[in-house]
Amino acid sequence: MASITRVLNNFQFERVLSNDVRTKLVHLLGYVDDQKCILTFEKTQFENEEMPQLPASVASFDSVVENNIYSWAMGQVEKSQMRVKMIYPATDVHIAKYEAQTRLMIHETPADYERYTLPYIQSIPASRTQWVQNILDGSSEADRVIYRDNDPETGFVVLPDMKWDGTQENLYWVAIAIRSDISSLRSLRGEHLGLLRKLRDKSYELVKEKANLSPEQVRLFVHYQPSYYHFHLHITAITFVDAPGVVSGQAHLLTSIIDHLEHFPNYYQLATIPFLIATKLNRKVQAEEDGEEEEEEDEELQRWSERCSICFDAKLDLCLDFCRDQFCLPCFQRYVSEVVKSSWGLCVTKIRCPVCRLHIPQTEWTRYVPKSISDLYDKFNQPYRSYSRCCPQCEVEVIPCAFEPERYYPSRSRVIGSTLKEIFKNDDPFIKLFEKSEWRNSTLVEVHHQVVEQLLRMDLKQKAQEVSRMILMLDCGYEAHINRTCEENMNYLIYSNKDHDLIQTLAWALENSQRCPSCSIMINRDEGCNKVDCTFCGFTFCWECKSVWSNKCGFFDCVNVKKPRTADRFQRQTVDRTELGVPDISMIESRLFLN
Repeated sequence: MASITRVLNNFQFERVLSNDVRTKLVHLLGYVDDQKCILTFEKTQFENEEMPQLPASVASFDSVVENNIYSWAMGQVEKSQMRVKMIYPATDVHIAKYEAQTRLMIHETPADYERYTLPYIQSIPASRTQWVQNILDGSSEADRVIYRDNDPETGFVVLPDMKWDGTQENLYWVAIAIRSDISSLRSLRGEHLGLLRKLRDKSYELVKEKANLSPEQVRLFVHYQPSYYHFHLHITAITFVDAPGVVSGQAHLLTSIIDHLEHFPNYYQLATIPFLIATKLNRKVQAEEDGEEEEEEDEELQRWSERCSICFDAKLDLCLDFCRDQFCLPCFQRYVSEVVKSSWGLCVTKIRCPVCRLHIPQTEWTRYVPKSISDLYDKFNQPYRSYSRCCPQCEVEVIPCAFEPERYYPSRSRVIGSTLKEIFKNDDPFIKLFEKSEWRNSTLVEVHHQVVEQLLRMDLKQKAQEVSRMILMLDCGYEAHINRTCEENMNYLIYSNKDHDLIQTLAWALENSQRCPSCSIMINRDEGCNKVDCTFCGFTFCWECKSVWSNKCGFFDCVNVKKPRTADRFQRQTVDRTELGVPDISMIESRLFLN
């Protein structure tokens, strides 16, 4: 496997395979060591935590235009991340997959449909749409179904489309008909109006109930040609302006379809229907018209369609339920394993499809990986990290006492009295109060007042220290130190202890510790950059200025901290700390000059 850095340095550009302006995705074809190579560059989306810092991250502007209250410009962002993918060495199959295809508008007459389209539909094996049947019979994706109507004539299933990101403004559902005799728009007749009206009315009802969208805020349409030849309806929010397949020449509004069939029941058997077609498919149709055969090309495409989407070599072993991308088991296990092993950070890592980057539910990907990997994922990706400490003596995590299940006691007052006797050894008022065998309703108020008055006078921290075998301060991890701060307690332990090793440890911790500005826990650190992530609360801050991390906080020299000037001109040049393992060039030069 070639290093991606080496490939980028030696890449010899040949041509652009495709450039998607909408998705900011470009595929380049070139050569590395006389072998074909495909490089993919994709601009990444803005992360939620980056958005508040965007105004401060713009380094410079180009082509500034100002007009009244409006201004716009091309901004250079300091941190502009880009996802880079590589296929090396690339085959002709890879090139065909990523190469842009010119689309043509075809006007299909009824005769064209009978001659070309219908034979193609009839030649499609049933196995290619088996996933649709799995949804309809409930054997797959049952947990994703929004609505189900099993009527054999007018029934359908509604579920989220694989393109939906879960947001209201990008809503994208699909309704799949139960009946299988309607392959496309051409199959619709007046007898299907009951199904179409039911689809329309129920879709409006569901989007209102589930997504709080009115009928005026959604579009219902059917594709021609469809991506699979089993009748289905697309349901999208109109705010999803760039939803896939909403362009003219592909999408036909359901209201228009119903209107056509109400006036002309055989409209779609008689009409000329325009649709977009890729040039490669158009060449295939033209070849068939001329009597030519392209069996070899078909075999190559069929071979590619049955291969793993990662290695493009092994046959597929699994197909993801949501996005339908396919993989061999070893590649998928290796991919998930690498993601899980690197997911130990503060944020919960989502397993995404390596092809389309859609989120794969944990209930799905865990079916294909060993249990050890799923257990490791659960360990690394807890939604909240436990706020715990270890015992200073045995270094075992201190766990709070577990409450026993509620039990029935014949006389609860006596149980309370015996428990309090053990806890409050010298507090006779409590013991005498709760040792009474019975309480009358008239005395409960009096008992309550007596207990509350005594509790308010107690030093609860001191009582807890007497009762517990070991109480630790969560801030610093040392034994409880009432009426002393963590720093004061560490100084006290240094002066009161005779153990030399312990004194050195405490002195180091005191010198190299700071409190998290968010949760106040003590953080130990003696080298590395200034950017610190608190492992307990996840707060990211600058070690030097102790403020929330921003672009103004340098990794090794924070501009928010004023540093004392020194007389030595070499020391004035920089006070940056070099990264661990990197030579300090400034220090080396200063020593050479002095010598």
